[in-house]
Amino acid sequence: MKDIDFLIDKSQTSINLHRVVRAIWVNSGVSRSWLAGALGLDKSTVTKIVAELLKRGIVEESAEGEAGQRGGRKPVYLTVKRDFGCVLGLEIQTEQYTATAIDLDGGVLYSRSAPFSLDGKQIPSIFMDIISEVTSDLEARGLQLLGVGVGLSGLVDSVRGVIRQSLPLGITSPLDFYSSSARLLGVPLCVDNDANCGCWAELIRNRKAQPREFLFLLGEFRKERVGDAAGGGVSVGMGLVIGGRVHLGANSSAGEFRSIFRVSETKSQFSLPEETLRRAEGEEEAFRKVAVELSRNLALLVNTLDLSRVFIGGSIEKYRNVLIPILKDQIQGNWPYGKKNVIIEVSELGELVVAYGAAAMFLERLFGLPAIQDAAAPDD
Repeated sequence: MKDIDFLIDKSQTSINLHRVVRAIWVNSGVSRSWLAGALGLDKSTVTKIVAELLKRGIVEESAEGEAGQRGGRKPVYLTVKRDFGCVLGLEIQTEQYTATAIDLDGGVLYSRSAPFSLDGKQIPSIFMDIISEVTSDLEARGLQLLGVGVGLSGLVDSVRGVIRQSLPLGITSPLDFYSSSARLLGVPLCVDNDANCGCWAELIRNRKAQPREFLFLLGEFRKERVGDAAGGGVSVGMGLVIGGRVHLGANSSAGEFRSIFRVSETKSQFSLPEETLRRAEGEEEAFRKVAVELSRNLALLVNTLDLSRVFIGGSIEKYRNVLIPILKDQIQGNWPYGKKNVIIEVSELGELVVAYGAAAMFLERLFGLPAIQDAAAPDD
């Protein structure tokens, strides 16, 4: 098993090591001199840290650049070693799972979707069954697993690895997913809400551009029970990125959606009749009504928080040509100061977005900087 404990446990090594490895990961193909200047470190400190990273195998040297106008040594470029290992992301829904393995640069190496049945089983048991299937595929491809991220619907305390509730998955009391699964898994594990995983996906894919303020809208057409509804329909969740960080909220429940127009008599997230929601997947006019109500809610949030971008993921992507114009109109209509510039786009990851985002969440934890209270003493 590859040693990544020094990256997972941020207290093991100095904060400057984590600053250097993150800078290499974000800005692939940089020199030692560039790192020293960008991070405000002595060249000797950078040289020592890079030597340690090369020794551990997480970083490698790539092609040489051109010497400067005054001559001297050609710079040697540094990159994170993509094939050091892979990270697995899983999306667990009520009737199927989607798995995606990515390399350390975020490139997709493997994906699969397959059905499963809850059939009275607990989620940790189902998770281990899925892991058994998927890891066999990874081993056959010669891919070494470094860690696993999981995305699912519900209230998830991602810091502690606890699923507080998930109505679609039948979890009504807190489930310590980490404790029940990590020991058996044998590699590091993290878990989060599925819409938050959409945020992680876009943060990692756009990490060099460093998007700061955006909303990820995850919308699914579902045939099974959704929330407190008796039948299927449209299920919506949101993830928020504020100040470049996924916003979890005071109780790890940020992004849970219920329309402000909903009344107690309705059994869905919307004020619309259940029949309209059931028909939304197959009938554009029914979906248009959903899009209008959803967009009126989102417009308030986008304008109040002054978000610059909205990403759309999930099966509602099929109606992108309906939803995007309505959402733009509602955001503009809710804004009193002239033209409002918000970029609205569909995630390029399609049906892989949650699974990819779960893996991306693990990558961010791997290459993230230590919290202040966890940081070790700086390098000399």
